[in-house]
Amino acid sequence: MKRDMDLVRKLLLAIEAHPEPDGAFDVDVPGYPREQIMYHVQLLHEAGLVSAENVTTFNAFEWQVHSLTWSGHEFLDATRSDTIWRKIKTVMKDRGATLTFDLIKALAIKFTAAAIGLELKP
Repeated sequence: MKRDMDLVRKLLLAIEAHPEPDGAFDVDVPGYPREQIMYHVQLLHEAGLVSAENVTTFNAFEWQVHSLTWSGHEFLDATRSDTIWRKIKTVMKDRGATLTFDLIKALAIKFTAAAIGLELKP
């Protein structure tokens, strides 16, 4: 299964919006199949963006989320703006390639800094 960065962002937003950060919960994103969501929750956990628990049984591949991590909040803050997210996706499309997580975050920080009038030095 391919990694879908739009789904990653939507999952992080959904997790952040959960009102109770102190217990395991199920996360859903309308329009995406359950297996794809669970796979991406696993990826987010492995990347250190969320704290999650594998509750897979013989009947279903399942993950429950506990919370965003510091890194998850940082990535979400960098990509929260729909305008910035569209710019990142345009760069990805124009270059004809998928971007790594770290490159997406770096672009988001650069675009956000530019939007507020800051110039970041390399």
